[in-house]
Amino acid sequence: MQILAIDRPRGTWGRSIAKICVIFPGQSAPSQLRQTSQMSEYQYFEFLALDKLLPRELQQHLSRLSSRSHVSASRYAVHYDYGNFPGDPDTLIGDHFDAHLHVAAWGSRHVLLKVPARDLPLSVAAQYATEQVVEVWSDADSTVIAIRLDADDGYLEFDRPLYFEDDDDTSSPLADIASARGSLRRGDLRLLYLAWLVALVRGDVDDDDVEPPVPPGLDHLDEPLKAFVAFFELPETMIAAAAEGSAAASSPDVDDPLEEWWTLDAVEPYVAALPHAQLVDIVTSMVLGDGNAADALTQQIRHNVRDDLGLDPEDDVTTPTERRSAGAVLFREAQLLAKPDHTAPPNTSQPDTVRPEVDLDALIAEATADCYSPDEAAMGFQNFIDDELELPFTVQVLGETVTVVEVDISGEDTLVARCERGRHRQVIDLRDLPTPDPAPPGWQWVQAYRRWAG
Repeated sequence: MQILAIDRPRGTWGRSIAKICVIFPGQSAPSQLRQTSQMSEYQYFEFLALDKLLPRELQQHLSRLSSRSHVSASRYAVHYDYGNFPGDPDTLIGDHFDAHLHVAAWGSRHVLLKVPARDLPLSVAAQYATEQVVEVWSDADSTVIAIRLDADDGYLEFDRPLYFEDDDDTSSPLADIASARGSLRRGDLRLLYLAWLVALVRGDVDDDDVEPPVPPGLDHLDEPLKAFVAFFELPETMIAAAAEGSAAASSPDVDDPLEEWWTLDAVEPYVAALPHAQLVDIVTSMVLGDGNAADALTQQIRHNVRDDLGLDPEDDVTTPTERRSAGAVLFREAQLLAKPDHTAPPNTSQPDTVRPEVDLDALIAEATADCYSPDEAAMGFQNFIDDELELPFTVQVLGETVTVVEVDISGEDTLVARCERGRHRQVIDLRDLPTPDPAPPGWQWVQAYRRWAG
């Protein structure tokens, strides 16, 4: 019997007491820690192996899971336009991978990171857990952090829709986000605090809850943390409000207790003490292109040094003298938003320009005639748009020119535009699609749908 999971109890938002989940041999992580959607629409799954390469037999097994798979010795990615991933991401993380990203057309965004427990004890990571969004658990000798945003019903709204492909697509941010894993291993807990902020923004933290320990350096985020912030669309004003409770780092990187000690003369005896077979494996992995082999060796030596120096990873947590309530952090962000010099992010959508002779109410009445439910009405609008809207057409989305190739129904009563840009595809709620200039023939039916859908 092992204690393998810590999770906040369901249905008790704001509780500061964590629940310890006891897992017996042969069991996997608890079902409440896994949220695999069954919806059939665009989804993207990506996994990275950072500490060791994937055996060839495992690569072959993964490639058989889906014909849409892209598999290498360190990466597995797959996307679906209609269908669902047959595997369990939590199990794959526990057994083979160190980082995972999931994106779905209905708004779900997940990131999972696995860190050796000796570098990030479960008791440290658990301080940043929330009821639903941020979960942590132990899996063998590792601590797993899961940040999951899911909609309870319908769609989860983001300012920027995401679409990634699996064939060597470099637009996915997982590699950048996974780089923060190395910082976590060195005691930099900023990613964990930012994950807690994501939960706070999404309403998964009670106003009376006290913020977790605030690490130093929130006012100076490195590129991996910026990638994490961008992926979950964490507002800059929220980070600024949180940073007011964060000690300033003495350098762009968070203070490292081993920084002054880490010299050639000090490290060399630890390298020399490693077993010859282990050194051969590490050098071989590096020759074969495993860029993480050296980092894994570095972390092992750091752990040995910390043991010899009597440094405890739990001592690395730095917190302000007085920790604030979650409500106080939200209030401070509201104050920052209200400041006259605050510049709101540009609105990428454009208002519809309706010609005076177009009677949108008449179009709505025509599209919804004899319809007895919202989903029937949506189908009515789709039929007229299919017949009248001239496709394809181009439109500017977030400064990029994309081509709208189809309007389709997603969910029960929502119309979406399916867009392409080169190899990339994305799905945008038709209500959020910017107005093309010039508007194509038949655009008035899109305007009528927007008025009806609100």
